[in-house]
Amino acid sequence: MKLNNKGFAFSTLLYGILAVIIIVLMVIFALYSSANNQSYYYAQVFEENLNKCVDQEISLQKCYGAGNSCDEYRKAYYACLGLDDKAAGGKKVSFRTTLVNKKVTSGNGLYQLASSDNLAYEFRGDVVKNYVSFSGANWRVIGITKLGEIKIGLFDSSEMLSWDNANECEWSVASLNNYLNGSFFNNLSDGYMIVKSNYNIGRLNTSSNYSAGDIISTERNATHNSNVGLPNVSDYVRASLISTCNSNIIDNNTCTSWMSGSDSWLISAGENSSHKAYYFKAGSGVKRDAANTAWKYVPVVHLSPDTTIVEGAGDGSSSQPYILGR
Repeated sequence: MKLNNKGFAFSTLLYGILAVIIIVLMVIFALYSSANNQSYYYAQVFEENLNKCVDQEISLQKCYGAGNSCDEYRKAYYACLGLDDKAAGGKKVSFRTTLVNKKVTSGNGLYQLASSDNLAYEFRGDVVKNYVSFSGANWRVIGITKLGEIKIGLFDSSEMLSWDNANECEWSVASLNNYLNGSFFNNLSDGYMIVKSNYNIGRLNTSSNYSAGDIISTERNATHNSNVGLPNVSDYVRASLISTCNSNIIDNNTCTSWMSGSDSWLISAGENSSHKAYYFKAGSGVKRDAANTAWKYVPVVHLSPDTTIVEGAGDGSSSQPYILGR
């Protein structure tokens, strides 16, 4: 029997081509499977890193909400974000300069004030990025004094105390002043960063209404030098961007701002005969009450003009407050 060499050669070639095609398809399938697996892997890694700090952030916010000392939770959150190394050895920059470089002339933010004012700068508006982590809690920057000191207040205090247990109106001997500059100050872990400062305590006539300018000049009539104080009436007045806050201040319920979230004592007092001090009541504005009445309070301290923060370790928001350079 005679073999058909041409047919055999053609069949061999055809089978060879089919074998190559099968091999190529197998390689493509293997590469596709590998790429698919890698894509799935990297998607998993990305998702895990995206959400890895949620638990730490929630724990931190709960701690702040409860008014507790939150150093442990804050450190855990920043360590998770990879900011712990920055906080430990990052570049230190001037806190005052950082704030001033962000000043605004409209909307919410830090404003430069008139030369006749008590402060050189103050945060004004409803929503401002002025949070700073200090002594295990989120404090807020009220403003910057003419001496360059950074005036901050702890606005989340839930404790209620009398301005003065004896119902008198002399801040230098008031029971709240004694407490703030005694056990409260002594328990601040960052107390060494505070500079002793003059707080304006000029008494306001409780039978009069005032313009913003009247209040500022009257508060300057007397000062008290201490480590800790309270906000002034003028601090609340200036913090608002509402024009009606420039006159008829007392009992004016339109002076709302980032400072007006809770009822709290102010450092300003009325004349001796009235036995009344001033406080801010949410929804009602600046009001007066007997000094022995219990209200919340906002401790205020001044940080040195040389105070630094860690560059890039916070943006002033409630979730990422400025981190002081220690």
